[in-house]
Amino acid sequence: MAIIFNHADRYIEFSLLECGREKCIPNKKFSFTPKSYFLMHYVLSGQGTVEIDNKQYHLKKGSAFIISPHYIPHYYPDTNDPWTYVWVGFGGLNAGEYMDRANVSLKTPIIHDDSEQTLRYLMEKLHKSFLDTGYLGMNCLGLGYQIIAAILKIGHRIEDGLPQPVRHVNAAKDYILNNFQFNITINNIANNVGVTTNYLANIFKDTIGLSPKQFLTNIRITRACNLLRVNTYQIKEIGKRVGYPNQLHFSSSFKKTIGISPLEYRRKEIEKHEIS
Repeated sequence: MAIIFNHADRYIEFSLLECGREKCIPNKKFSFTPKSYFLMHYVLSGQGTVEIDNKQYHLKKGSAFIISPHYIPHYYPDTNDPWTYVWVGFGGLNAGEYMDRANVSLKTPIIHDDSEQTLRYLMEKLHKSFLDTGYLGMNCLGLGYQIIAAILKIGHRIEDGLPQPVRHVNAAKDYILNNFQFNITINNIANNVGVTTNYLANIFKDTIGLSPKQFLTNIRITRACNLLRVNTYQIKEIGKRVGYPNQLHFSSSFKKTIGISPLEYRRKEIEKHEIS
């Protein structure tokens, strides 16, 4: 028998353990041995009742109930309009935290889908992927994460996006990290982000306590230190590799940041290595 290496139950942080779909017959009362993971049922059609923590919930199409680990629930279809549901079992180290953030517990086990029926779409897509492959694979795991995101969104528990200034700073940092080896300027960075240089300087200072120029210099000098420890490249070549075409400019910037010249830094690192 082939070993399935990408099975969705192999992951520690979040995993999928089972999936299924059932069109229930009338008068079927269901109970089972407690699971060590969460189990979510989504009602596709019909109606039914679930009893959790001494409370009864009458559910119909578009609702879901989540059974917490180690709990024995009781649930059964409506006699005249028995439900059809699809279910998924999920666990992992982060599963409990996800449910806490979504305010799902034994006392609040019910979820009602949004107007776009996002949960239904994802649950049916997950089940179809399971049927197509015969196991819960990576595609199913990805859908599992989307289901969690949908639950959090329905519960209004997804954090708001980062403030605009922080997003601008992150975009600028990404640009610097990807281009520090070139002769870029603060104007280049601001133009790439789509802000003015003054605005960029202000939000950088407010967000990370450095100016864009200081951040760029720190990245360049940190990279230069790594190259100097290798003892392969000449000082002039290292300067060019980290964005300083002029060796004097590189040496001056390096000494101002580190306190010694690039050559002195290299000598100290070589001595340190020889002693150790």
